[in-house]
Amino acid sequence: MQVNQRLYLLSLLQSSGLQRPSLHLLFNALVIKVTYALPAYSGQLTVDDKNRINAIYRKTMRRGLTLTAFDIDKSDCKLFGQVTKPGHCLNHLLPPKTSTYSSY
Repeated sequence: MQVNQRLYLLSLLQSSGLQRPSLHLLFNALVIKVTYALPAYSGQLTVDDKNRINAIYRKTMRRGLTLTAFDIDKSDCKLFGQVTKPGHCLNHLLPPKTSTYSSY
């Protein structure tokens, strides 16, 4: 697992005295980039996949390798919320809004 190798590297750097803000910066550079596309694919991930991804983030928080928590379900909602704003660069790709209910 590439993520486990990177977490091991971060643990070594932490044990050699690297401060938490620097570890967080490296964590974002080495591990977070893997998760940028996850919200787009979260609908295709199984519950086990999501649990494994969230477990990695809980582990990094517990070990003090990052300053922020991550939850794949919350990030999916956050991404969709941002895309639905009129000024977002991807907003034009969404279908036009329709009325929520139609009368029969």
